[in-house]
Amino acid sequence: MVRKADARTKKELQRQEAGMDYLSPEAARRMLNEMQAHKIQLEIQHEELKRTQAELEASYALYSDFYNIAPVGHLTINPKGLIVQANLTMAAMLEVTRESLVRQKLIRFILPEDQDDFVRHLKQLFSSGVARACELRLVKKSGEHFWVLIEATRVQDAEHVSLCRAVLSNINDRKQAEDELRVSEEKIRYMTENSSDTLWHLDPNYRFDYISPADERMRGFKQTEVIGTSVWELMKPEGIEHVKRGHAKRLVDEQNGIRTGTIRFELEQLCKDGSWIWTEVNSTAHHDKDGKLIGLHGVTRDISERKKAEEALKASETRYHAIMDQSFEALAVIDIQSQELVEVNRRFTEVLGYSLPEDAPLHVASIVADGQQNLAKCFRSVRQQRSISIGTGIFQHKNGTEIFAERAGKVISIGGRNFLLASGRDLTAERRRQSELTRDIELARRVQRGLLPELATSPFVSLQTIYCPSNFVSGDSYHLEWRNEGNLLRGFIIDVSGHGLGTAIQTSSINVLLQDPLSAELSLPEKLRWVNSRAARYFADGSYAAILGFELDLLQRELRYVGAGITQFYANGRKIETPGMFVGLWEEVEFAAGVIAVHPGDTFHFLTDGFTDWLVQSENEGFWSTDGKDFEADVAALEKLAEHGRLRDDATGVCLKVVG
Repeated sequence: MVRKADARTKKELQRQEAGMDYLSPEAARRMLNEMQAHKIQLEIQHEELKRTQAELEASYALYSDFYNIAPVGHLTINPKGLIVQANLTMAAMLEVTRESLVRQKLIRFILPEDQDDFVRHLKQLFSSGVARACELRLVKKSGEHFWVLIEATRVQDAEHVSLCRAVLSNINDRKQAEDELRVSEEKIRYMTENSSDTLWHLDPNYRFDYISPADERMRGFKQTEVIGTSVWELMKPEGIEHVKRGHAKRLVDEQNGIRTGTIRFELEQLCKDGSWIWTEVNSTAHHDKDGKLIGLHGVTRDISERKKAEEALKASETRYHAIMDQSFEALAVIDIQSQELVEVNRRFTEVLGYSLPEDAPLHVASIVADGQQNLAKCFRSVRQQRSISIGTGIFQHKNGTEIFAERAGKVISIGGRNFLLASGRDLTAERRRQSELTRDIELARRVQRGLLPELATSPFVSLQTIYCPSNFVSGDSYHLEWRNEGNLLRGFIIDVSGHGLGTAIQTSSINVLLQDPLSAELSLPEKLRWVNSRAARYFADGSYAAILGFELDLLQRELRYVGAGITQFYANGRKIETPGMFVGLWEEVEFAAGVIAVHPGDTFHFLTDGFTDWLVQSENEGFWSTDGKDFEADVAALEKLAEHGRLRDDATGVCLKVVG
């Protein structure tokens, strides 16, 4: 027994010397159970960690999708202006790869004219921390530039370094629409600043399970008011059908192996105040391997202002084309550089036979027939004065005939380019009518002068006549005849109201009436009554005639006279009143005669109002010679007065001097 105890003691001493604790079987079992429990706990923690990691990866993937599919560019910029991070949309906008953007200065891609604005904008953002927005032009790799709206805010990374996060929206279409609308309307303004985009996610039942705070600024709804709401409740019925058809088509295309990517819609959406706004929606649907919808995400942008601009532009263009088509003048819009006609109206086609686009290309030189020198002169005027003054020219019809037209033009700006808006009025028919009228007037003038009598000279009376129309034809005339074997001179001086060809015809008619041989033995008053009774048929409404008749009776040594509308004549420079009603106003009119004794040397001047209106002015009282007896001097003065053009009406005179 002693030896066994000694042996056990010896083994224990050996274990102690080797640094080993002695465990009983029970203790060893407990330790084993604890180790197994710990292993299970570690495995559970590992599974939890893997699940958390998977959720983080899914969340990051969702964020990455939002970040990269956004229809706007996203950039992260440090205080030195270097790009730290960029999304795929931003790279596509600049036509470069995303990798080539990182660590590049954004200013490299900004149009030089806008670089100072960007630098100032970035400095103010980092110094104040206040979110800012600006508009500037970026330059693509191809050299083409486009407008963007930059909405930036200052943030800090994990190391508390300040960074700028910027959203860049392509507003080139909006800028172009504004420019075009400004040309057409010039008073319409756009309110598209401070626009923002809304990010959202829908569950398989098309209910919102996420929407960004920007939706409240766009439509007025708070996030809590939208989460759980069906997207269909915020759309009009036609919009719902539009979206469903689009997603159904995309699903079919994907099942056929065609990747369609993000679907873009334009539709109206409901606002909190009950109004509707136009939005652009970029949406992506996610399906499982069996084609079952598992969710949708996308971006919504307010395009109400753009829609208004498009509608206004459309309305403006409609009005423009209506004016073009309804114009009585031929209109053409001409490219100043190429001198090519880019648009013509219906009247242009009617006048010159050309139409667009059927006859394109159509150059100005093809339709101008009066020489390249005149054409070059017109375009010099366009470049220097931005207009073509009103003038006439000859144009070539499509069928080869020449068209005489009045033309003018003015420079207009469309889409930043200058065009000439030219107008033309066809004068061919008018010119033909004018030629015919000129011919008729010349004939009337010859007839009028042919009706004026040429009397034989008399040893007892000096006779001078003056006939000076203010235009080609005259409303004045006179009739003279010797009777009683040269002892009686009968005369009439006539002034018909009005001017022009019609008045000339009326004057000739009165002259013919006065010469009617059947009334040769009538007295002066009877003669006027006879003419008055027949004159109405030759006069239009409101027309009438003034007539002064006289008879110089050498045997009786007296001058008998009667007035009808001509209220005076001059005897020896002295005015003689001759009251009497105009001829042609009333049928039953009495005319009173007057008598003056005649002596050798007496002078008489029977004048129409072309002369008398000038003579009655106070500054012309000393017109006649002393006692009116210098016949040649007075007649010469009347002729000079008529030739100088100071008279404002037809001027006719019959001047007599009794010799013996």
